[in-house]
Amino acid sequence: MTTRQRKRLRAVSWALRLATAAILFQTLFFKFTGAEESVYIFTTLGLEPWGRIGSGLAELGCCVLLLVPSTVTLGAFLTLSVISGALVSHLTSLGIEVQGDGGLLFGLALGVFLGALALLWIHRVEVPFLGHRFRPRRAQRPEAPAHRVLILGGGFGGVYTALELEKLFEFDDTVAITLVNRDNFFLFTPMLHEIAASDLDVTNIVSPIRKLLQRTDFFEGDATAIDLAARKVKLRHGSNGHEHDYEYDSLVVALGSVTNFFGLPGLEERALTMKSLGDALALRNRMIAHLEEADTECACDIRKPLLTFVVAGGGFAGVETIAGMHDFLHCALPFYGHLEPRDVRTVLIHPGEVILPELGPELGRYAQRKLSARGVEIRTGTRVTGVAAGGVTLGDGSCLESSTLVWTAGTSPNPLLAPLPARKERGRLLVDEHLELPEFPGVFALGDAAAVPDRDKGGFHPPTAQHALRQARVVARNVRAAIRGTEKRRFRFATLGQLASIGRRTGVARILGINFSGFVAWWLWRTIYLAKLPRLEKKLRVMLDWTLDLAFSKDLVQFLSTHPAVSTEASPERTLPTERPAVAPARTVRSAAAAGLERG
Repeated sequence: MTTRQRKRLRAVSWALRLATAAILFQTLFFKFTGAEESVYIFTTLGLEPWGRIGSGLAELGCCVLLLVPSTVTLGAFLTLSVISGALVSHLTSLGIEVQGDGGLLFGLALGVFLGALALLWIHRVEVPFLGHRFRPRRAQRPEAPAHRVLILGGGFGGVYTALELEKLFEFDDTVAITLVNRDNFFLFTPMLHEIAASDLDVTNIVSPIRKLLQRTDFFEGDATAIDLAARKVKLRHGSNGHEHDYEYDSLVVALGSVTNFFGLPGLEERALTMKSLGDALALRNRMIAHLEEADTECACDIRKPLLTFVVAGGGFAGVETIAGMHDFLHCALPFYGHLEPRDVRTVLIHPGEVILPELGPELGRYAQRKLSARGVEIRTGTRVTGVAAGGVTLGDGSCLESSTLVWTAGTSPNPLLAPLPARKERGRLLVDEHLELPEFPGVFALGDAAAVPDRDKGGFHPPTAQHALRQARVVARNVRAAIRGTEKRRFRFATLGQLASIGRRTGVARILGINFSGFVAWWLWRTIYLAKLPRLEKKLRVMLDWTLDLAFSKDLVQFLSTHPAVSTEASPERTLPTERPAVAPARTVRSAAAAGLERG
């Protein structure tokens, strides 16, 4: 489809939406004001007055949905269902003419019905369950684009920048957009702990980038070096790790953070993290493996370290992780006949006085009381100082005999930023109010990669997902402004709220300065994040998982990718291990920030 055809189709869509919404608004106005014709119709049908009021509210919903670009298909479906009832009523009980109107009402209803059908055809690609059948083949990248936009990172900042750029340059084929990410999916990190706790299926919080982005050229690989002066990025990909030099006109740096182990002895080799989908699966597998081993009679002497689980860090990630782990372990215990609830120990380590310091002391103490009442041991005012074969050592001199430590207590900017010749703030690129590097025009940074000054409150904006989403819109508009030579937009945003789930349908939240706790906060957490989860398909799958979780127990399946080979002959060289380390070495975990992930 050519650019001119796309423009004409959008104009037809807007005309149909406005005309349909105008007719619906007129009819609902008559219903709400009690017009004689409306009262007569619903009296004849035996639905006066509630049928008239309900029909008017439904038509009001149709008007709103039709006029919002992202909900056109939903509005068209709702319009069809509402108007179908009106047409059937005219053809059966009422007749085409009502009180001598010459069939005007029937004609308007038929026009709305046909308009809704036309909208569904125009927006058929967006129709749930069927839209993929009408999706055109992805357009090839222009051979000689006038402007090349390169985005590094596929997290909130990178993906939403690409989405916004696609909208802004929908009718401009001279701009080529390329997104580079290590993984070919976007990970919705706020729900990551629910994967570890077996509340959600593995793939339900990830969305394929190629399905999210329609005209962006996706490159699965790693950025290994950035040359700001030459406007080049070295990319590595493929099974043999070969490299390319990619030239750009505009660069968007949306690389996330990496886990910071602060050089503590044994930590990087033995601790698990919670930054990627693989991390969540590794933690879930570790918990199940330890339950399986501890349930055997020969494991009586190592049962204590096997069933002691330690989480370091009392922020959002740490609290949600320990809450999910605790719920999962205790829901699994009835299936292990040799284990008792008193055998399982979950410990949260936090250096501050109160957990969740971002939400304030009141909500932090509330979360602390709730977790402690369930049996989670919370140790504040201390920190992990090392991990060894004997367990986890703390700053107060004590040692926890544990085989599992989950580290959520520190992050640092992506090391790819360190050699760049630009000003930095604690390792992050220092940008101006337009999210652009002052020393290098055309280079933008956002999310965990950027230190964004807060002109209203002073300091810097926190690198959360809600900030990254708004920064992505500003960056996309400023890229367009740089191309067209127009005025750039400033970034201004105040945190709307922060939420945390603490397990067992309980949560804590601060939204617009108002504190919520308990079931209401948990409901807000699920509702808000479900609304932000990309793609209707994933929303429905998550809703289904949550609904099934109300009736069924948690799944105890280990997702193991490899098993030792089974031989038909006994090997005299193979012997059983005689000693087990108190803390099992963690597998190598890839950097979540290299995949551009940001947690909010």
